[in-house]
Amino acid sequence: MARLGQRSALRIAGTWVVAACTIGGLAAAGALLSPTLQALPEVEQLREYHPPGVTRILAADGTLVGELWEERRLPVPLARVPLHVRQAFLAAEDVGFYGHWGIDVRGVARAAWVNLQRGGVAQGGSTITQQIVKALLLGPERSWTRKTKELVLALHLEHVLGKDEILALYLNQIYFGRGAYGVQAAAEAFFAKDVADLTAAEAALLASLPRAPTHYDPDRRPKRARARQEWVLARMHRAGFLSTVEWLAAREQPTVLAPRRTPPAVLAAPWYVEHVRRVLEEHYGNAARQLGLTVWTALDLGMQAKAEAALRDGLVVVDRRQPHRRGRPRAAEPTIEGALVAMVPGTGEVTALVGGWDPARSQWNRATQARRQPGSAFKPLVYAAALEHGFTATSRVLDGPITFGRGRGAWSPQNYGGRYYGRVSLREALARSLNTVSVRLLDGIGLDDALATFVKFGIPGPLPKNLSIALGTHEVTLLDLVAAYSVFPNLGERVEPVFVTEVRNAAGERVPFPGTLGERRTKVMDPAPAYVMTSLLESVVTRGSGREAASLGRPAAGKTGTTNDAKDAWFIGYTAELLAGVWVGYDDARPMGARETGGRAATPIWTDFMARALADVPIGDFTVPQDVLFVNVEPWSGLRATAGTPARLEPFVQGTEPTEFARVRIPKPEPEAEEPPVATAPQYVDATASAPPPPVP
Repeated sequence: MARLGQRSALRIAGTWVVAACTIGGLAAAGALLSPTLQALPEVEQLREYHPPGVTRILAADGTLVGELWEERRLPVPLARVPLHVRQAFLAAEDVGFYGHWGIDVRGVARAAWVNLQRGGVAQGGSTITQQIVKALLLGPERSWTRKTKELVLALHLEHVLGKDEILALYLNQIYFGRGAYGVQAAAEAFFAKDVADLTAAEAALLASLPRAPTHYDPDRRPKRARARQEWVLARMHRAGFLSTVEWLAAREQPTVLAPRRTPPAVLAAPWYVEHVRRVLEEHYGNAARQLGLTVWTALDLGMQAKAEAALRDGLVVVDRRQPHRRGRPRAAEPTIEGALVAMVPGTGEVTALVGGWDPARSQWNRATQARRQPGSAFKPLVYAAALEHGFTATSRVLDGPITFGRGRGAWSPQNYGGRYYGRVSLREALARSLNTVSVRLLDGIGLDDALATFVKFGIPGPLPKNLSIALGTHEVTLLDLVAAYSVFPNLGERVEPVFVTEVRNAAGERVPFPGTLGERRTKVMDPAPAYVMTSLLESVVTRGSGREAASLGRPAAGKTGTTNDAKDAWFIGYTAELLAGVWVGYDDARPMGARETGGRAATPIWTDFMARALADVPIGDFTVPQDVLFVNVEPWSGLRATAGTPARLEPFVQGTEPTEFARVRIPKPEPEAEEPPVATAPQYVDATASAPPPPVP
């Protein structure tokens, strides 16, 4: 016993001698390294340091739908970390943390003794304060120079930050394995729990990991992990953090790990979340993945599910009509693609967005990235420009053969099927989607003025300076066209699509973000002609190429679009409550077949979606501006109706209504409207080479 006591005394004395030599040696090294120490990092910067966190994307109702991260870290304030969880980490890493001044002298001496024996830096003897300095200011290099810097900076840090602040930095910074950084992410990754719900045994397991996450991995090395966990619990008991009863109970508690998985970056609405990611990175750059933001969006999860279902169901129907699919198993994935965007017209909130059949097949977002010819779906912008230039719904324009230019550069737009109807009203021309009327309108109002109007509608440039644009030859995205149509239900104002409605930083403070609710609105038209445009588009639904949408059973307006050889099929339409657009086609722009028009391929999908989305919404009607007058007119002449003549109630911008009365005539039946494709030619000529403008009313 005397010998044992003597050895113990010698060991203690030796430890203090080594400690004194170590501190003295470091002091001497500090003097020798004075120039190096003068270039040390600024400890004060850690006052404002916030560990990189996960940016979380939420739906409108607060449901988590996606995350962005470089290191999956969920910073939490120290107050949210239970005392026994903090004590587990203190027991494992630095039991004297609250008693020392940044350096554990005995720990340094012990590490120095081992290092001297091994002839290099094998142990660090680092306190939690030193570990923070190493992780955030110096890096992992193992050398006496780096160790000296670490000790100096640790002493300085203890004067800059309080103990709780240093511990909070540590708990939110360290890596645990399973892709988890920080104690909150670790609690979720290993136990599918919030840090506040961890037991002492679970906390001990987590505390055993930061020293060597791979070495003590409970999945791959369960025995080693269990032994380390018991060691931490024993340290907690020895330090007085756990009573004997608590210690024994924790040792007996089975540790049940959550299934090992990589947390998905997208939990719902993949196309929507991916677009929000792009929006965030356009503003913040790669920092969007590290700022720990909370991002609220306009996403309506119920509407998103209905949009996905309607698009998939519709694509299956179109795909089964394709010749190459006949005889194939009904369960095969469709090869055709599509997209759908839904937006609240008054606010611009994009409530649903589907960019294709399945993001696992292709991440190309056909709603926001694919630029395609809109065909006749572009014509309402031409008609809107005409209304702004004094045309009315009853203005008569010649529908007949026309040629622009001469020789090889000549261009002769044609109607679908080569049929012409003579002088027709704008309402009839749009319902029938007559190509020659659209081109004559564009030529009559002037190409330069019209292009300026299209820019205000938000159509991306550069816009081609030729008349073929009237037939939808300029490529746009579905989102571009949906936003352009917002001008009509908004009575002349285009509202920028809104995806992000609010952003808060890691501290929970609201931060400004461009494009949030109602921030970007552009006046494109006066209210009255915008309403008249809605009225014209209602005719497309009630008796034109968009008749399928009439089955919705509520006031609706919209326009179909079909390009040459049915390579693209569109329908953009709206009610008083909701605006939506659908595109259908192949990614490689091959034809879908002559009958796959916008009315047949896209409109049924739009109608199905709107029926689901508005099932519980009361039926509303479009707002009529004060300066709109309704006048009974004779349908064929556009003049005021008289007794004995057919009459149709037409809206007019005040001051443009007809004053002359029609003569009595025998009505002629009107044939059904058809959906023409866009008519293009190999070459187009400048508007300067066009024929004289058509007659105007």
